[in-house]
Amino acid sequence: MAEQPTTAGTFIIDKAHAYRTPTWAWSAIKWGTLLMDKPAKPPATPDFGIS
Repeated sequence: MAEQPTTAGTFIIDKAHAYRTPTWAWSAIKWGTLLMDKPAKPPATPDFGIS
């Protein structure tokens, strides 16, 4: 899944803890693996319906 920017707003951090999904056990990436970020998406071009 491509990353998306965080929406603007106020956030309250309830607690700091490890977050594991139900599929965590199936992860194929070893801990400590260097990851590369995906390139950013190009900015959206508005379509005003003018040809």
